[in-house]
Amino acid sequence: MDEVELPELPEAEKKEERRDRLNTLVAITVTLMVTFMAICKIKDNNIVLLMQEAQSSKVDNWAWFQALNIREDINQSKLSDLKDDMEEQDAPQKKKATQMKVDGYDALLKKVIEKKEKVKEKAEEEEKRYENLDKTHEKFDLCEGAISVAVSLFAMTTLLQKRWMYVVALMPALAGVVWGALGLLS
Repeated sequence: MDEVELPELPEAEKKEERRDRLNTLVAITVTLMVTFMAICKIKDNNIVLLMQEAQSSKVDNWAWFQALNIREDINQSKLSDLKDDMEEQDAPQKKKATQMKVDGYDALLKKVIEKKEKVKEKAEEEEKRYENLDKTHEKFDLCEGAISVAVSLFAMTTLLQKRWMYVVALMPALAGVVWGALGLLS
């Protein structure tokens, strides 16, 4: 069988074909980047809600801790007053009644101190939880920023019709994908 020679495409048609391929490549890449960014945004929004919950819980626990501090101070003051009263009393019955009050306030003080420590631990846990969530949130922010820059560069690629510009645009796009993947995996 004889070889058939294909006619050469005119230079304008070759340029048009290259332009179409570049535009198609840019369109596919932008679609993938924006879809990935949307997925990351959903996860990021959920993290922001969890951060708000952790922050609220932390504030509530620190407020409760402060209230328990005040209770502790009041109980210590009352306990000190009762001990002073007990030293001034001569009658054994009054001393015994005062000692029972001292014992009651002493037990109450121990409970308040124990409760205060538990509340402090909860507040510190919520603070750590918030900080961990914030680290993940920052990864999604970096992802969104990098992909936004990449999309802008892809738009310039389409306008300028330069292949090298596409390669330049891929750099922040890949950085965005890496940050997004790290956020999704954490």
